[in-house]
Amino acid sequence: FQHMASDNQIDIYPFVGTSKGSAETYLKEIGAGRLIAKIFKMPEAKYSAKSGIKSNILSLCAELKYKNAFKKFDGFFSPFLPIPQAVYSSGIKTAIMVHDLIPIYHPEFSNPQFVREYSKWIKNIRSDIVFCNSAYTAKEFLKFRTNYPKNKVITTLLGAGEDFHPESKKANVKFDKYFLGCSSASKRKNFPHLVDAFRQFIQSGKFNVGLVIAGNPAEEIAYDLRGIEDKVIFTGHVGDDELIKLYSGALAFVYPSLYEGFGLPVLEAMKCGAPVICCNNSS
Repeated sequence: FQHMASDNQIDIYPFVGTSKGSAETYLKEIGAGRLIAKIFKMPEAKYSAKSGIKSNILSLCAELKYKNAFKKFDGFFSPFLPIPQAVYSSGIKTAIMVHDLIPIYHPEFSNPQFVREYSKWIKNIRSDIVFCNSAYTAKEFLKFRTNYPKNKVITTLLGAGEDFHPESKKANVKFDKYFLGCSSASKRKNFPHLVDAFRQFIQSGKFNVGLVIAGNPAEEIAYDLRGIEDKVIFTGHVGDDELIKLYSGALAFVYPSLYEGFGLPVLEAMKCGAPVICCNNSS
């Protein structure tokens, strides 16, 4: 988005929800504050009814109003969320990014409500272009949407941020030598398995190293730290500056995730010069 926003040949109108301040803050943070004046919000529809024929008629009226509002644009790109029906109905070009199909193929990693919603989102995609962030995600999408034209599905790989590079400054951890894990709050990341493997490694008695897990692991996940309490550090959330130091100083970056649409931390670690140990599943 930063690159698109800096291209003078592209006229961007950020389409945002109604949360106060969030879009403005984001645009300022990425140096695109000039786009705040171009923020586009769905025109207010003063129609409401809970169900039945009246509800359907009011929805059609609202959609017509929205559809006309979208006609002044050339195209609509969604980096994640479903494209509104009014956008499709307006006839402008559409594109959407699909990051993974985890809720569909591994519903055990999501709550049931999100699984239902996400399945509905993917079923309803009919955009001119579907960008997938890996060849694996593209394959999974076409397996689920067997009737989707293959020529409309384009693999567009993610890229690690330009700030990720080998860093000589030491990270703020007590270990001289350590393995690094980087976790979001999900059982899918499989970090209890990493802790168990690390324990076996330590108990061999040949190595004096630590294990650092950066990020906020899910509170409901239990870790068995018996015998290695002084060898494992959970940093909590860290900013990119500290994360780059952690990657750069690690003996290896270990990523035992059970499923990834892309697996961006693997690429970030490589850019920082860290050897990588990861699973051979999914992407």
